[in-house]
Amino acid sequence: MFVPSGLPEGMRIVEKTNWSGIGYVIPRSQLKEFTQRPEAGRPGVYVLTGPDPEDGGADLAYIGEADPLGRRLEQHQAKEFWTTAYAFTSKDGYLNKAHAQHLEARLIGLAQAAKRCRLENVVQGHAVNLAEMDRAEAEGRGYESPNGFTVLKGAKGRRDFVASSPDGLMRTREQLIRQGVLAKLDNQVELLQDYEFKSPSQAAGLLLARSANGRLDWKDAAGISLKDHQERAAAAASREAEP
Repeated sequence: MFVPSGLPEGMRIVEKTNWSGIGYVIPRSQLKEFTQRPEAGRPGVYVLTGPDPEDGGADLAYIGEADPLGRRLEQHQAKEFWTTAYAFTSKDGYLNKAHAQHLEARLIGLAQAAKRCRLENVVQGHAVNLAEMDRAEAEGRGYESPNGFTVLKGAKGRRDFVASSPDGLMRTREQLIRQGVLAKLDNQVELLQDYEFKSPSQAAGLLLARSANGRLDWKDAAGISLKDHQERAAAAASREAEP
């Protein structure tokens, strides 16, 4: 841990051997110092913490992702509750917005499970699940990634394809089984590692064992489809780009 100012109450930088990430502990009064650093111009995730105005003895937190981090944290000056921000990005520039969205969703899930503080978040992050109606046959979690759609290890899908399934989809699954990426179970297949598919539709189709529209079949815990998330993100990016 490094304290650039040399003051114990100043901003702290956290690094770890064999870790490509970098973390910042940012007192609210030191936010300007962080925004002047090169890491503030990169994608990443952040956590705002402070006393809960509705419960004087408890903490309140807000978890988010941004590209770039610095601009979003400056926008959060409008939130009155927080006293400290924790920001994380990569040292090598490999982390992109899709990765940050996945990390945001994971952090929200962990915070909800821990129940150590109240979360101000209204939305539940951007990790997405297969549609509720398909969970009897297939279940998995995934996120948009640089070259397609990444499904996380442990996802399970229907073993037998429906008669109308495309031949290419069936061949791709057999190839993944031979490569040890997928394993056949009694009546399902299981993903043995995180795997990036070419598209959300290919990922959904290989789990559902049929043709699928991944933008509609992948949904978050609130039932919001990937298509809706993409359209909202595009609208938000358009608003941010306005002068």
